[in-house]
Amino acid sequence: TKLDDSQMELQFRNHLAAVKAWLVRQTHIEVLYVNFNLLIADPKPHCVNISDFLGIPMNVDRMVAVPTEKLYRNRAVIEQK
Repeated sequence: TKLDDSQMELQFRNHLAAVKAWLVRQTHIEVLYVNFNLLIADPKPHCVNISDFLGIPMNVDRMVAVPTEKLYRNRAVIEQK
């Protein structure tokens, strides 16, 4: 069955909600949520948080150099077939 974009979005959102609810109940799993837009806008504090979360020393300066707006695919342009 082929889903249109709105149906696919709804399925994705429902699945994400189910996964988040499941994760809350997993006392043996720690999760760090990172907002993509905030990461792109100001990567340093998020990279520090990731390093702290993992509990291992990391080269934060090298991490900061990775996030870029080029990683975001432009979804505004949709070709009509």
